[in-house]
Amino acid sequence: SRSKSIAKKQAYQTTLENRIDLESVEPSCELGLPLPPPGTSTFGKVAWHAFGSWGLHFLDFIMISLFMGVIISYEDLLIGFIGKTPFSAGSPKLDSLWVLFFLASISMIPDISFLAPYSASGLVTIIFTYLVISVYGLTKMGDNWDSDSLQWESLWPANFTGVASWFGMVVFSFGIVPIAYNIQEAMTEPNKMVQSTEQGLKLVCLIYVIVSTGVAIVFSPEPHSFKSDVLHQLPDNWIAIMTYIALTFVAIVTAPLLLIPCADIFRGKFGILSGNIYLSNILIRYMICSVCTMVAVLVPDFVKFISFFGSACVAFVSFTLPPLMYIALMSKGTGESDLSSSFSANSSNHLLFDKAMLIVGILVTCVASFLTFEDMFGS
Repeated sequence: SRSKSIAKKQAYQTTLENRIDLESVEPSCELGLPLPPPGTSTFGKVAWHAFGSWGLHFLDFIMISLFMGVIISYEDLLIGFIGKTPFSAGSPKLDSLWVLFFLASISMIPDISFLAPYSASGLVTIIFTYLVISVYGLTKMGDNWDSDSLQWESLWPANFTGVASWFGMVVFSFGIVPIAYNIQEAMTEPNKMVQSTEQGLKLVCLIYVIVSTGVAIVFSPEPHSFKSDVLHQLPDNWIAIMTYIALTFVAIVTAPLLLIPCADIFRGKFGILSGNIYLSNILIRYMICSVCTMVAVLVPDFVKFISFFGSACVAFVSFTLPPLMYIALMSKGTGESDLSSSFSANSSNHLLFDKAMLIVGILVTCVASFLTFEDMFGS
C-alpha cells in the first residue's frame, strides 16, 4: 500500500542520513529483513545489516582480537612493572605467573564493577609518574641543558618504521571507534556524540603533545634518550619503586574490566547461555588470561606490541570497517526506484569520501602492520 511504501522510504532515509545509527537499523522487521540474534551489540547490528550473519561473526572475531590485544598490552605492562619492584621473581616468565594469578583471581569474582573507581584513579597515577620523570629530568640535566641541545629533527621519526610505530601508538591511544556505540548509548544526549568526541579527542591530543614533547625536551641533552618506553627514564630509587607499584595496581584493576566483555563474546559465540554460567565464565576467563599471558611473554616489548596491534587491528576497525559498512548499506535498497532517487544526490559525496577512506585505510593498515611486525620480531 501507499502508507507502507512511505514507511519503508522514511526508514531507509533515516538509515542513510544518520549514517548507520542505532535508531536506524531497528526497523528491519518493518522492512521485511531478518533480525540479528538477540543480545547483539549495536556495532554487531550494523555488521549484520551490511553483510549478513558472516559479517556479524567476522566482527565478533575482530572484537575478540581487539579485547585480547588490549589485555596482552596490559599484561606486558604488568610484567615490566613487577620486574622493577622487590616483588619480582627474577625473570619475565616467572613474573608472568604473578600476573596470571592476580588477573585470574580477580576475574573469578562475579561482579567486578567495584573496580571501576580504582581504575579511574589511574589518571592521577599517570600524572604523578610524568611529574616524577620531569622533575628527575630537570634535576639530572641541570646545567647540561641549553637551546643548542634541542634539535627539531630529533622530535620526528627517523624512518618509515618509526612513522609506522608512531601511527600504531596513536591509533591505539585514540581508538574510540570500536566503542563509539557503547559511549553514545550511555550518553544522556546521544545526538551530541560527534561534537563531544571531537572536543574530547582534541583535548586528549593537546595533553599528549604537551606531555610527550615536554618530557622529550627536558631530556634532550641526553642523545637518543627516547627509543622506547618513557618509563625507562624513572630514577633508580624508592620513588620509582613506589611509582611502579602504583602503576601495577592500576593495571591489575583495569585489565579485568576488559576481560569480562571479551569473555562474554566468547560465551555468546559458543552458545554457553545455560547450565552452570558461573563455572563457564570462570573457565573462559581463565583461558583468555592464560593465552594472553603466553603471548605477553613471547612479545615482552610493550611499545612495539601496541605499535603493531594499533596498526593492524585498531586501524582496521577504525579506518576500514566503517566506510566498508556504509558502502555495503548504501548498496542495499528496497527495490523501489523512487527510493533510490530520493537520497542519491545527498549521498553521492558521502560515498565518494567513504570509498577514498576505504582505500586509504587498507593501504595504511597493511603497510603499517608489515613495518611494525617486522620491527617487533626482527629486533
